[in-house]
Formats: sequence, C-alpha cells, structure tokens
Amino acid sequence: MRNDIFTHIWGITCRRISNLLQDFLGGMLDNGYALDTVKHIKYQLEQYFEYCIDEEIIDKNPVNKVRLQSRERKTKDAAEEQEYKAIPEELRDRFLQAIGTSVLFKPLCLTSMFAGLRIGEVLALKWKDFDEKNKTLSVVRAQTVEPTFDENGNITKREYVVGKTKTAGSVRVLPIPDLLVEALKEWKKLRVMQELMTKAPVSKADDFIFANNNGGMRSYHGTRTMFMRLLKKHGLEDAGIHFYKLRHTFSNTLFEAQENPKVIQTLMGHKKVETTMIYNTATTNKYLQKAVDVFDKRYAPSEQQVTVAQPSEKPSATISDENEESHGDQFLQNVARLMDEYGVSTLDELMEAMDDDHPKPRRTKDFEM
Repeated sequence: MRNDIFTHIWGITCRRISNLLQDFLGGMLDNGYALDTVKHIKYQLEQYFEYCIDEEIIDKNPVNKVRLQSRERKTKDAAEEQEYKAIPEELRDRFLQAIGTSVLFKPLCLTSMFAGLRIGEVLALKWKDFDEKNKTLSVVRAQTVEPTFDENGNITKREYVVGKTKTAGSVRVLPIPDLLVEALKEWKKLRVMQELMTKAPVSKADDFIFANNNGGMRSYHGTRTMFMRLLKKHGLEDAGIHFYKLRHTFSNTLFEAQENPKVIQTLMGHKKVETTMIYNTATTNKYLQKAVDVFDKRYAPSEQQVTVAQPSEKPSATISDENEESHGDQFLQNVARLMDEYGVSTLDELMEAMDDDHPKPRRTKDFEM
C-alpha cells in the first residue's frame, strides 16, 4: 500500500497536494486498479491528512473533495468477472459441504450467503439482533477499522471497533430462511454450553453471535485467516472464494429466481438500486434469451395458421404448371367476354373501346325483340 501511494506523490508537500489527489486516484482507476483498492488508498490518505490537521500542518483535509467513479467494464471477460462476484453455481454445493464440517463457519457463512450481510455486519451481530420467533435479523451496526499512525504517517496499529453501518440504508430488519434460523439455533446451543463451561460471555442478548472464545468481537483478519485454512483443507483454496462472494451469491440467487430488483436492493442494504444491478448484470445476462422468448410465445402463428400458410416447402412443378394453365384459360375467357360485350373483333379495337371517352356499346342480342 505504501508503494502505491508514495510512488506517485512522494516529495509533494501537504499544502501543494490538494489539486493532485483527484488526478492521482482517478488515474489509478484508469490504469486498472480495482475500485475497492483505490477506495482503501483514499481512506489511508484521508487518515493521514487528519493527522496533519491535528498537528496543525494543514487546516482542511484535501481528500474530502475527491470523488471516485468506477469505469465501465466493456469486455466479455470483465462481464464474466462481474458474474463471478458470486460463487459459481457448480461450486456452491461443494462449498456448502465444506462449511458444514465447521461449527463456526457453517452459521457464519450462511448468515452472509442466505441473508446478504457484509462480513463487517456479520461479525458485529449480537444475539439480541436474532429474532428466532419472527425469523429476522436486525442489522444496526458493523465492524470498522481504526488505524493508528506514527509521526511519519505509517500505520502502527489497526483496531477493530463497532461502528455504524456502511450507509443509512444498510440499517435494516431482514427476514431469513428456515435453513439459517436452524443453523443459528444450533450455534446458540453450542454457545450456551461453552458459556456454562468457560464463563465466557458468548450467549447472552448483548454478546456477539460470532464472538471469539473470550467473548470479544472477532477481527476480520483473524476470521479470514481461519476461513482460508478451511477452504484449503477442502481443496477450494484456488476457487477464488472470499467473504464478499457469499453476499453476492445471496443477491444472484434472488436474481436467478427473477425477484424484483427493488426488493433485492432493500435486502442487500444498497443505497441505490443501480448498485444492486451492477453487481448482477452479468448473471442476469443468462436470462436474456429467456426474456426475448416471450415474443415468440406472444406473436407466433397458431397451429391452424401454420397449416394453412406453410411457406417452408416449395410447390411441386406439376402443381405450379396446373395453376399457371388455369390462370391462362381464365384470362382468355375474360378477353373473349369483353370483345363480345363491346362488339369488337381485335384486341386493338377492344382497348380503344374500353377507353373512358367511348361509351360501352350494347350487345346485338340486347336489341332483339
């Protein structure tokens, strides 16, 4: 992280850097850095400049004016990368079997995968947030990181604390499926037994659901290390499975069931529905063909229409010749009738007689008495 920052801005004084930060961070996005990585660097810079303000080196934090926008990914490979923000369908059963061997990670991962929680929200859950009777989880807090800096701006310590959720929309009460309810009930029984034996605060209303063995809040880093060890044990270390993929597997499962995007937005705690759609665009592309098939069903001709007017087979030569001969006979009959009506003997006389300036003559037989 230090290399990313100092390679670009080393040697520039705090007072001069204000106009350079937008170009610096925006340039990282243009050069292919992940948005999450750039946001993390922005956060580190923000904390550093807060330190500069405390030391009265500068009056305002120049990072506050920086706005980040992710660049649209236009290639097929990027679309597939978006899709696999979720666990691929062919790995989901195998992953569930793997976490089923762990008394901790079964309820923890299912909470993210079946309720759509961020890992920081999962780790900050307390037993009072779990309503077993009404089958809901209340998301009202999240784990955040508070770094400590030395006089040179280097991080000397990271402390995991309970803070606010990511956005106001992230505060929510979520209905949860029976599978998750049962998993949390089983976990609660184990925690009660553990508390009886060790006296650690792990099962009361104000205790963390996924507390460590001492009753404290688990850190993201420690939890991730244990999680990666479990994946390796089951041969999934190269499957690219991370905590955020569990959350997006939740949303993609709902998209696959053609759930309303606004409903998914609420469950995910996204501030804007556009965010929800970005995370699921590639997955829903699987169903584009199914969507346009609606037109075939709606406007396809009926069986009776298809039988009457079937253009797929070319008529045989015999049928074609017969039709042509029939049309020719009819034409000659019509000409003969007209020549008789106009009392003429040639086609030229007939064409002249049919001119509007010449009244239609009455046939000779019409004057017979």
